[in-house]
Amino acid sequence: MKKVYSFLLVAVVLIASCSSPATDVIPIPKEAAQVVNFNTASLSEKASLSDLFETKLFKKISSEIKDSSILQLFKDPASSGLNTDKNITYFNVFKNNANSIIIGAFIANKDQFEQVVATQIGTPIEGKEYKYATKSNYFVAWNDKVAIQGTAIDMDFTKLGQFDENGDPAALNLTNTISFLDTYFKASGKDLVNDSKHFKEALALGGDIQTYGNTTYAMAPYQMYIGMSKIGDLLKDNYSIGNLSFENGKIVSKTKAFLNDSLKKIFKKHFKNNVNIDPLTKFGGADVIAGFAIELSPSAIVDIIKEAGLDGLVNSYLQKDNLSLENISEAFGNTIFGGITEIISVPSKYYDFEKDAYVESTTSVKSEPVGAFGFEIRNKDYFKKVLNTLQAQGANTTDSLFASDDKLFVVATSSNLANQILTGSKGSLNEYAQKIKNTSGGFFIDFQKLFTQLDKTFVEENDKQGLAAFRKVLKGAYLISEFEGGEIVGHLQLDLMNANENSVKSLINLLDELGAINEANDEMLPPPPPPVEQQ
Repeated sequence: MKKVYSFLLVAVVLIASCSSPATDVIPIPKEAAQVVNFNTASLSEKASLSDLFETKLFKKISSEIKDSSILQLFKDPASSGLNTDKNITYFNVFKNNANSIIIGAFIANKDQFEQVVATQIGTPIEGKEYKYATKSNYFVAWNDKVAIQGTAIDMDFTKLGQFDENGDPAALNLTNTISFLDTYFKASGKDLVNDSKHFKEALALGGDIQTYGNTTYAMAPYQMYIGMSKIGDLLKDNYSIGNLSFENGKIVSKTKAFLNDSLKKIFKKHFKNNVNIDPLTKFGGADVIAGFAIELSPSAIVDIIKEAGLDGLVNSYLQKDNLSLENISEAFGNTIFGGITEIISVPSKYYDFEKDAYVESTTSVKSEPVGAFGFEIRNKDYFKKVLNTLQAQGANTTDSLFASDDKLFVVATSSNLANQILTGSKGSLNEYAQKIKNTSGGFFIDFQKLFTQLDKTFVEENDKQGLAAFRKVLKGAYLISEFEGGEIVGHLQLDLMNANENSVKSLINLLDELGAINEANDEMLPPPPPPVEQQ
């Protein structure tokens, strides 16, 4: 199976060696559920082959490659016959019960490419206006311009759990793959994702990587269950796009979700970009390691359930406990929140067979977070009604770790923290927590605070070395989302310690240092015992 991927295993090397506009993309069938396009022009400016080859990871990989032809592809990607000046694109399609994962690139030298295929996979076979080669459950296909490689586009349920002579799943076969290839290589215009406005907008986002998703085709495997229901309609015609940019000192991703008319109407009604972050100010102020606050309107969930045609079913279940969907939506407020304030070291537990119980170890410890999560209460009377129902069903909501007043319900790792969130004074929020304010919600983490806490609990020297390596690179991260004019707009940012160094190089340096730590630890291990001779 390794040889099947030989010329595309060098994809990461190709990406680092290419330079082309983001719009230079191979044909993508309209049935693609997900697409990831690597803008090799910008990536090649930020990471060179020499940077990659100098890392201990790549040196180790190359030292373990015994096949000289594959090693040549790593050292000289252009020798594959693929065009190292144009983009590489991944997409997947659901057909005939199978999820086929496909990666493709443009061809620069067809004869050279076919020689690689013949050497690594097998003799090329003539198709309709294209050629292909197969090995086990995988295929490679190409015409004069484009080459794609992927898994079989077919699934035989009668062979689930079985494997062929190569150890690959026998349920996958190539029965319908040829039909897919016939269609793929003659598709154009409206038959391609490339022609859709959402994919064009994804490319227009720029950056180093662009993504596209289509729920209509992503839900294809489940059409037999939901296709004729309102749920199926609710999950159709939703699109997502995004990008990823490796900038100096940070990695940034921007996303957009385009909702169908039914969902758009519900979101416009209930989401106001006004998440309540006040509870987070009582966790410990600026010392909070990580946290989240999300605007999640119960009324919106009820409307989605109704739009899906499930309200009758849900209400009939709730009526057994004298509840209704309206009771639930009135009980809970619009914000869910949570956070971690500290990492502590506690004894590990192991099962003692003599005592028939778990007991604390006297020699081993583990790290555990101190934190809490909770939600707003909209109507305390309805909330008590829901709470009483849960208690009647055996749920423990009276423990000291649970706390509530008229506005909040909190579950914490300690009763002191739970009460602090309810009655404590407000503190200041760190720079990452502040990002969530005036949005529909988000998540944040301060890596430097996290590493400081973990350092107190780590015992093994190699763990401490790895932690020190991460501490030199990672600063913090946040993710926020907002509802804007019928679209859900997201922003993810990972900040690095060195604001003047490109983030790709920072990550390469981190991988190299981790590789060095791993190599040093491997050298410290005793050699394996000699094999025992058979008598």
